[in-house]
Amino acid sequence: MNNTKEAKVLDPNQDLKINAALMGMWKKAGLRVKSFKATKKGHNEIWAGEFKTKNAILSMSVNKYGNVFYHAGNKSVNIGRLDKQSRIIDWMKAIIRNAPWAESVTEAVYQFKSFTNTQMDRLDAELHRGGFRGTPDFNKMTYTTDEISPKLDKIVKRKGGKKIKESVNENLNWKRWRKWRYSEEIIRNEVHAKTKKELKAAIAKSMNEILTGKTPKYDIINGMTGEMIGWKDGKEYIWQPHAIPDAMRELK
Repeated sequence: MNNTKEAKVLDPNQDLKINAALMGMWKKAGLRVKSFKATKKGHNEIWAGEFKTKNAILSMSVNKYGNVFYHAGNKSVNIGRLDKQSRIIDWMKAIIRNAPWAESVTEAVYQFKSFTNTQMDRLDAELHRGGFRGTPDFNKMTYTTDEISPKLDKIVKRKGGKKIKESVNENLNWKRWRKWRYSEEIIRNEVHAKTKKELKAAIAKSMNEILTGKTPKYDIINGMTGEMIGWKDGKEYIWQPHAIPDAMRELK
């Protein structure tokens, strides 16, 4: 049974689409991105950039096959494919939990006890026009936002409301971060081939499993460039065209 296929090459002209998708994923993972800066694209990359948050700069890239890479220091980790957002979001949550800055989305809640539903609706519209994004609760007469702003505080006070909650989780944990960084290959079941011998052994092992009707449960990665060579996708195993000869040229 043939359970392998080649990876599809993506359209390289979709920077804005990728920006929006990744920013949305970071938000779902619990992190608010403040700004974005494009960076120089590497080999086989169609997108590269840095997302800036309150406490960190997150470097990422996407190759022409849709693989998303997270870069920390001199190491890169494949965290999934653009068309498999749930896997990427899970990885982003792990990054947030284990990163030294351990940052979460900031949240503020304002209450307007004497407001009616009409007043609350007007307030929401006014704040929206002023550039603030939040969620009104017409039962509790509260307004929740992930923005911490002195300007918003003044507007709320002027309207007769008050802040009843503000939370920012910043908890440094370098030991946990280092432990997580060095255990990534085990967590992801990845084979980072750092030599031609290791690459040939990984490919031979995976091909033997495929020939017996099994799907390898590990990713094969070029240990020098971080480029994906083969990976499990459901019941299929995906091979990236040209990645093997590229790796054979680059590895010793």
